[in-house]
Amino acid sequence: MQKEKPTLEDVGREAGVSPATVSYVISNSKHADRISPETKRRVLAAAKSLGYSGNSLAIALKRGYTDTVVLLAVTWTLASAQAEMTTSITRAAARKGLHTIVHVASEDQEALTFLEDIPSLKPFGLLLQWDSDNFPEGRLQDLAATGLPIVDLLPSGTDDIVSVTADREQGFRLVTEHLLSLGHERIAVLVETTKRWRSSSRKLAGYRAALSQAGIDYDGGIIEEIGSAEFENGYEGIKSLLARRPDVTAVIGMNDYIAIGAIAAAQDMGIRVPRELSVAGYGAHREGIYIRPTLTSVAVPFPGITETAVDTLVQMRKDARFKPKSICKPMELIIRDSTGCSRLKVEC
Repeated sequence: MQKEKPTLEDVGREAGVSPATVSYVISNSKHADRISPETKRRVLAAAKSLGYSGNSLAIALKRGYTDTVVLLAVTWTLASAQAEMTTSITRAAARKGLHTIVHVASEDQEALTFLEDIPSLKPFGLLLQWDSDNFPEGRLQDLAATGLPIVDLLPSGTDDIVSVTADREQGFRLVTEHLLSLGHERIAVLVETTKRWRSSSRKLAGYRAALSQAGIDYDGGIIEEIGSAEFENGYEGIKSLLARRPDVTAVIGMNDYIAIGAIAAAQDMGIRVPRELSVAGYGAHREGIYIRPTLTSVAVPFPGITETAVDTLVQMRKDARFKPKSICKPMELIIRDSTGCSRLKVEC
């Protein structure tokens, strides 16, 4: 005969508590906040021992949300560049007993359409990677007003949506200061601002702050606008820049892919890196370790960002009165072989 599935009553009897207490613990409802950690552990141990899994759909319908965190990334380019972030989010969510769904929208309109379906998914919370002038602040505020926890993983443009992200301004200030310390004064930037202004503006602010601190005037002529943040755009971007401004002695890519493309182009043009041109990136992705010369970059603290982001969602679910504050995590400069003394300096 087929063994009957264990019930709430069975788990309660095993743990020495009422079926209602079991329900509160299993569903992680607001009532569970009043239950001691020891009792929770006893209930969960009893449920595991008896093989009780509950009815996840019924639980979700009762409390109004599932155990699934939705990550919405807008554009495949951004999703690819932030692949390490996605992996880290999945791990951070799993440690909280949550599942993750990743949806990559190819463009803004597709993302807006997906947002319309969010209420029907009843997610635990929503994480965003959306770097666009069309960032739908109004729509997101409406969703947040329904009680849906939302965390932006990029610099937020509104106080109504909390942001947990890397301190891009500090990161670009670090790498610019590093190049200045090596004697570089004409430091170019390969950057995409047309579609990526929310993050790019913060990076450029750090760059300008470092120049100002060093007493060097900002030169808009060595800010090279690129079409997209990919290898080939760094390759073509540095060629275009150096044809126009051969006086440049160092360049910072808005991400590591741009910087790696710039190194490849420089080498194809017979320019020695870093002896004749220093190149630095952003992100400290593992690809930078395997190119030659190895890439100087600033490291994004992915685990710290994702742990804080998921913790914020959990706190927002537990307490509707919880008012989280936006957080920018500090970055670390990783100095490798692609940066060196300016060719215009005898020593540095």
